[in-house]
Amino acid sequence: MFLTSLQKLFSSRKKPRSKGYSTRFTPRFESLENRAVLAGNITATLAGGVLTLTGDVNSNQVQVTGLNATTVQVQGLGTTVNGSFAPQNFVAPAGLTANFQAGNDTLVVVNAVFTGAVNIDTAAGIDVVSLVNDRIGGAVSINNSAAFGADVSPDTVAISNTTVGGAVGISTGGGNDVVTLAADQIAGASASAPATLALAPMSIR
Repeated sequence: MFLTSLQKLFSSRKKPRSKGYSTRFTPRFESLENRAVLAGNITATLAGGVLTLTGDVNSNQVQVTGLNATTVQVQGLGTTVNGSFAPQNFVAPAGLTANFQAGNDTLVVVNAVFTGAVNIDTAAGIDVVSLVNDRIGGAVSINNSAAFGADVSPDTVAISNTTVGGAVGISTGGGNDVVTLAADQIAGASASAPATLALAPMSIR
């Protein structure tokens, strides 16, 4: 009987649990704001047999790849093309024109075939242009349109395993620039239309 009285005493001291209330902690996860910095947008158009790439004021990175005899692909490397991260395919053009603005821009052209000319303007910034395993029937012009001496950023131009039917002109402006020509065939280089380089200071490999 004494034991029964103690059990009643202790049981009466328990605090009643409110209905619908739980002390269990349930963590919640909230999505954070997307702070990824996009590297601009490139507008790619095909008109008159020429594929034209136009960059914006941001740092643009893009690759042009010849998929086959009839198709080239334009793929942003962290940069959107025509507002999309998806690769953009075009009917194989006769020529290529690329115009960038004052950003740290990169253009890679791989396995492409152009019967016409390739004209690239990097403008100011730390820029990289790479032509790899391409076949170009016309001339190649890689130019920095910034006023000479106004842009002293180090630029890199590399042309490798590429055949060029016309003249080649490379002008990178000021800065510690590097130009690499490796295993190329420049059929158009002659006394009247030579391969020309204009760098200050320059390093040629």
